[in-house]
Amino acid sequence: MLVNPVAGGGKWMRYENDILGYLTKRYRLVIAKTQPDKTPSESAKLLFNEHEFDVFVAGGGDGTLAAASEIAMENQCTFGILPLGTANSLAHVLQGVVTKFDPIDRACRTLLSGKLQTIDTIDCNGITMLLVAAIGIEAKMIADSDRESKNEQGQFAYIRHFMDALLDNDDITVQVTVDENKTQVVHCASLVVANAAPKVTILAQGGQTEPDYQDGQLDVTIVPHQENVQDYLSVAQVLLGEKPSKDNMVRHFCCKKLHLQFQETRNVAIDGEVHQFDEMSFEIRPKSLVMMVPKA
Repeated sequence: MLVNPVAGGGKWMRYENDILGYLTKRYRLVIAKTQPDKTPSESAKLLFNEHEFDVFVAGGGDGTLAAASEIAMENQCTFGILPLGTANSLAHVLQGVVTKFDPIDRACRTLLSGKLQTIDTIDCNGITMLLVAAIGIEAKMIADSDRESKNEQGQFAYIRHFMDALLDNDDITVQVTVDENKTQVVHCASLVVANAAPKVTILAQGGQTEPDYQDGQLDVTIVPHQENVQDYLSVAQVLLGEKPSKDNMVRHFCCKKLHLQFQETRNVAIDGEVHQFDEMSFEIRPKSLVMMVPKA
């Protein structure tokens, strides 16, 4: 197990005894914690340099889980998760909405069940991505939600900064190349590339259904720049399932590869972690990660 002890305002410290009580029923555990001077990937590599594992479990927020999953794939190891972060979107997708109310019990029961499922991942500029990469509104929301505000306000920090981002967003110009097609210039307030995303990630819901993490495709949703918040409310209605009108022009498509070129370096939120790029390449990796999932 690799645990981020500061995730979710220190959830590991609150639930450590419960988690160990569950998991020692089945597993002999080796536990390490992430360090401030190392990335989660570096911490995970140190674990695998010293031990051999049948199952590798990461505990933390979505960013920690995504980084650790890369090491699980490199070592052909079954991967399990403990949702200890603020949003915990990966757990919501894989383990259901019940994780919103009882995440630790649900996650531990999943790790004891032994049921496996192989899911897609995405290579994003050499970074392993499990959920969503967002440019524009959602990236600004996540960048503004620092550790202190998340510790104090939890998910309300995201809600507050999402509304702030709606009121103060950029008109982004980006060159978009889909698979091997001709490059197009797109103007938008939000561009989201998804492998998997729960309904609450509304800017990823441009398709008829939620993004499918086993379909071997990238889900891309582009929201145009609007003049006022009322226009974005209309866009939100479309993303939540209403029939689109010609006025909102929300675009959605699926592909295997995607290349983006920005006019300047921009914040990009990848599985909840903020990076900066002026150019991005995405490629789906079908059925590349073996995950532990709940029994039906």
